[in-house]
Formats: sequence, C-alpha cells, structure tokens
Amino acid sequence: MVDIDGGKKQVARSGIDPEIFKQVALALDPKDNIGLWDEHSAFIASIPLFRREGKQMVAAVAQMRDLHETAARSFEHFTPRGWGVTNIGVPTQKDALEALDQSGEAADVVLAAAIDGTWIDRPINRMKYVYKALYGETHLGTIGGKRWELVRKARALHLDGNYDAAIPLILNTIEGLVADSQEGKLFFTGSDRRMIDMIEPTTLVGMACSLRVLHALYKRGVNETTTECVMSRHGIMHGRVLGYGTQVASAKCWTLYDAVVDILITRQGRVVV
Repeated sequence: MVDIDGGKKQVARSGIDPEIFKQVALALDPKDNIGLWDEHSAFIASIPLFRREGKQMVAAVAQMRDLHETAARSFEHFTPRGWGVTNIGVPTQKDALEALDQSGEAADVVLAAAIDGTWIDRPINRMKYVYKALYGETHLGTIGGKRWELVRKARALHLDGNYDAAIPLILNTIEGLVADSQEGKLFFTGSDRRMIDMIEPTTLVGMACSLRVLHALYKRGVNETTTECVMSRHGIMHGRVLGYGTQVASAKCWTLYDAVVDILITRQGRVVV
C-alpha cells in the first residue's frame, strides 16, 4: 500500500479527498518511488558535491506531486459528471479545473473541446487489439471489423455535430464490445453477476473512483421522460432522455468508451500504446 504521508499536508491544504489521492498515488506510483525520492532528496541536496542533483530531485518530486494532485482533483470532480478522465491530457485537466471555479458546465465545455478526431482515434484503434486478441483478425467481414466500421460512423457523426445520432452508436459499441470480449458479461447492467470486473488498483482506469463511478452513473434508470440531458444509458436508449444530443454529452460518451477499452486491454494483459 502506498503511503501518502509525504503529501498529506498538501492534500489537506488543497481540499482533495484523501482516499482518491491515495488511489491515484497507488496507480501512478505503486512502489512509492516518489516517497523515497522525497525522503532522500533534501539530504542529497545538502551535500555540496550532489547539490545540483538533489535540487533536481526536489523539483521532480514537486512535479509528480502536482501531477497526482491534478489527477485526484479530476477524478473527484469530473468522473461523477460522466467523464472518463484517464487519457485526457494534464494541461486540459488543469484548464478544466480552473473553469470549475466558474461552474461545472464551464469545465464540461473545456473538456469537450479536447475530444477531437485525433483524441477519438486512439480508443478506436486500440479496440482493434481487443478483437485481434480474441479472434486473431479485425478485417471487414469479421465481428471486430464490423464493430470498428460502426464506431467509425459514430466518430464521423460526432465530428459533424450530429450528436444525437452519434451517442446511441457509442453506447451500443460499449455494450457490444464488452459482451464480445467478456463472455457475455455487460457494462451497463445492474446485476453484479453479469457485470464485468472494473477494479484494477494499480491502473488509473481500474481505481475505485474511476470506471466503477462511471458505471454507477450510466446504469441509472430514468422513469420519467425529460427534456434535460441525463447521462443514463437506459434513459437515452429507451427514449426517456430527450436532451442528450449535445457536444458535451457525446464527448463524455467517448471518454467512457475510452475507459472501457482501457479496462478490457488490462484484462487481456496487453500493453498497447
């Protein structure tokens, strides 16, 4: 277990949930190398011969603490809003955290702007590796090839601003991809027996504050029709949520798709860049 004592004052001062900070520290630095550097850097800096190296270590520790803090804040504030923040760049996260001082909606706009065609291409291309591991091929005519073709259509719809058509395709892809690769288990189900395992503490996507939180959000039922935007797969796919066709909602779904691809590749024991 990672000891976060070295960052405890920082966590308290910043108002970050200490449990989330602890989860992020474990995922990003499972061997607590930062703690070791933090412990020895001041001593090394006090030795004249190694003063420069010691100062570099102190700066590196501060930089990594800042990275941990940014990630923890993002998971704390944005994941409950429907964002899979694992692969959203740190600069974008920082800009969104600044916008959060204005409103959650302002932060959503910042995050949504980052989900462009280049960003979307990454999880789409990584999905191929899931099917290649399953069937050894992904060309057109195979299940993986057809799934890839459909998610590419969702990408085109999103980039054209046709969000109300893109979102059902993205959600369809997520559930089908999970079912194909996890022996019929599902993502959006409320049944523990049929649900995929989402916990892998040494990865950001597998933290308790990550994909599991997204699952709880998107699996919610919506029993009354609403013109608002509610991030509920049931509500959207069953016609209960009518205001879902926005850039922000579509971008959120893409980040959920990205997180699901990540956990599936982790489950397969593959390291794909």
